Amino acid sequence: MLSVWRALETSGVSSAISTFTFTTAHNDVRWSISEFENVVLTGTSGDGATDAQAPQTSSVTAQTTIADTMSALTGSDSAVYCAVGIDTTAGITGDTNYTDINSVTDISGSILTQWINDNTDLTPTSTMAESDGAIVAIEIEFATAASNASNTARRYDATCITFVDNDGGTTPPEATLTAIDGTNLGLTWANNGSDAVAHIIHYIVFGGTDISCYVKEWTVSTSSPGEQSVTGVGFSPDAMLNLTSFLTSIKSDSFAFMGFGGTDGTNDFAHTIVSVDDSTTTSTYSTASITSCLNAWQSSYGVSTLQSFDGDGFTMNNTTRWRIPFLVASLCIKGVTVEAGQFTKKTGGGNQASTGVSITTDAYILASSMKTANGQLQTTAAFALAAASETTESACSAWIDEHGIVAPSTANVQAVDVGTTQQGGAEIAFEELATDASENDIGTVGNMDMTQAGWISWDAGADQGNAILISFIGFEATGGSILASDAFDATSTDSNVQLIVGIASAKSGAVQSVVFNTNESLSLVAPAQASDTDTTTYALEFWALTNPTDNSGTVVVTTASDVDVIFGIWYGLSPLALAEMLGVKHVLLTNSGTSAMHLVARVIHRLFPEKRNVITGNNHYVAAWNAWEYENHFNLAVID
Repeated sequence: MLSVWRALETSGVSSAISTFTFTTAHNDVRWSISEFENVVLTGTSGDGATDAQAPQTSSVTAQTTIADTMSALTGSDSAVYCAVGIDTTAGITGDTNYTDINSVTDISGSILTQWINDNTDLTPTSTMAESDGAIVAIEIEFATAASNASNTARRYDATCITFVDNDGGTTPPEATLTAIDGTNLGLTWANNGSDAVAHIIHYIVFGGTDISCYVKEWTVSTSSPGEQSVTGVGFSPDAMLNLTSFLTSIKSDSFAFMGFGGTDGTNDFAHTIVSVDDSTTTSTYSTASITSCLNAWQSSYGVSTLQSFDGDGFTMNNTTRWRIPFLVASLCIKGVTVEAGQFTKKTGGGNQASTGVSITTDAYILASSMKTANGQLQTTAAFALAAASETTESACSAWIDEHGIVAPSTANVQAVDVGTTQQGGAEIAFEELATDASENDIGTVGNMDMTQAGWISWDAGADQGNAILISFIGFEATGGSILASDAFDATSTDSNVQLIVGIASAKSGAVQSVVFNTNESLSLVAPAQASDTDTTTYALEFWALTNPTDNSGTVVVTTASDVDVIFGIWYGLSPLALAEMLGVKHVLLTNSGTSAMHLVARVIHRLFPEKRNVITGNNHYVAAWNAWEYENHFNLAVID
């Protein structure tokens, strides 16, 4: 079963949170990713233990305590936080709340991502007989003993969490978000009496003063292939996760379809799984891609890649026309440095090699459909989702639904859940293409930095033999972790920092000054121009623009690798080369004239937070720009 989210339109909880649900005949998997604006979570660190309380009297709302802590991604100055944990539902009839999500202080915005595999403990399950149905949330039904058939379904609903009834019922157990305060995220359950089982819930939470998040629900276009603009997000995202059950409205329906994908603005990944309903021989498939972030179950039914992140949302490129106008929920995140990609799991035990990412990851999400090759739909539906925020905080669920099983029973589905709290170690698991628990790939989180070999250490054994492809999206803390609070003047704070700029200086030690004026203009004082033959070592200085709307406050920044924009002056040090070296996406090339800098200042306000744009202060630089062959990577505007 699969659930996902919708944005809260205000700081309250009045807006509905949409939910996608997905289930196979024998196993349920749910994800719920929610956006909470202006949340302040306070508390102290905890050990991640859970405390599922006993049912109370009918006049008292029973509670399940989530005592896992949210911890800083990088040090006490960080303004972005993340935690992974595990908890269980109350397992009672009637409604209940989750409460007491402890955290560090000053979490002004958070993203709660949770997923459920419908196991009741964290040990890999063996092959299940029909009599073991209590281990799963939804009862399995077959036509007759002699003619068993698959029974698969999916659901989309406007709740935070929902189950799906394989018979198409409209009143499954559901949870809605009912309270957000300093220490609690309250979920109130309805129809819980129909599923009084204490299901495991895995979750990852991002929060911080620098986090912006929004869940945008949109409908894929069924017109000709081409670009599709999606607006209403309110900012330009740094990352996006897409989730769909390929339904066009709130309802339950037969057939288990699920699409999950992500992008960092440059790198895409997507997974799609299918399990056909009412089939006497199971018909199950899945696929993986690194060329798109949203795929149908067959490429001829629709494929989308990210074209761009825009100022108020994003633009998709529907490279193949979508045949059905289904709903997609896209979680847009801003405020963390991200990088997405894919790696091949190590065969056998030992350390997983570095992923080759260019950032130092502080948290990550992993996803896999257990395939060894990207491309078209392949037999057997399988999916795993894992997350880690510290070496002592991780969780993972994995499951498969075998293809080609005649007279299917519960034996053709296998599920595995592992995690930090109950296992005593930070573990992740991937169940591959067998349902007898013989291919449970168990790994231990050894390092949060995915650039380091051994960031995952796989258990030894014959069950570790398949080189499956695993997609990832890694997160690096930004904001306060880069800009120390004591570096700001009294009128600015970490949370106001919105833009970091750099200036290419003519000489080492040369004084550069930037003035942000009340009329939203910017002036630059530069040293005398160096000659073309000058061999002096050149310097680069950085400033943070704390509030582009009122230009209040600047601060020197010493971390060159985190520069957002470079102002360039052609004094011998090429801003283009510097941008290439640092991976900076905004480059503003100007002459030393104050008028040009005033024009650039106005452009900043229109440009920010757009990506991949270049402004040059003189037509003279267009030829040089083209010679560098940057025109294919940036939009070039000329201000003369």
